[in-house]
Amino acid sequence: RLFKEGQQQDTVLFGSPGYAPPEQHGIAQTNQRSDLYALGATLHCCLTGKDPHEYQFAFPSVREYNPQVPPELDQLIQSLVERAAESTIFISSHDLGEIESFATHVGYLENGQLRLSEELTTLVERFRSVEAVFDVVPTLNGNLPPSWMHVATADAAVRFIETRFNAEKTSSDIEQRLGKARDVTFSPMSLRSIFIAMAKSHGKPALEERN
Repeated sequence: RLFKEGQQQDTVLFGSPGYAPPEQHGIAQTNQRSDLYALGATLHCCLTGKDPHEYQFAFPSVREYNPQVPPELDQLIQSLVERAAESTIFISSHDLGEIESFATHVGYLENGQLRLSEELTTLVERFRSVEAVFDVVPTLNGNLPPSWMHVATADAAVRFIETRFNAEKTSSDIEQRLGKARDVTFSPMSLRSIFIAMAKSHGKPALEERN
């Protein structure tokens, strides 16, 4: 069928349960974003062995079922199946790879609002994907540093994105807020992964560097 701007929903409803986004169930009209959702659902199934129809559009982290999956790939898949329209982003890994090779300054716009503007080197240095492993998974509460994004637990690990990374300060925060960790890993993030994290934190204050 041809895309018709302004159409409220598709003329014919079809799609595989679990792989088809909500709009293919009559909620709205499909578009390019629908194909990205189907791609994300397919990748999720391939890496977890789980039927996406079980999730009812709420996909858990791939790493909950397959810890060998890199955090960056997990974040990318989550962005593909993210259903909040206001958080929808189109990402070209090729373009972002080129940007990282020559850009000196980057900005991030969301709904016409500038959420971030700084030097590329500073941005990449202050973002880290963090994994802290404990003997017993600590109980998470609301008393977590505001610089932590997307905090989640899996098995005996707590994972989050640190937006103002300092090895000593972040390690101290982990011990004070969560307890003594058996092992802590800080992984650098690509520009693509940082932008995905920013998009998924829609509605939160801008995470710009503060003195």
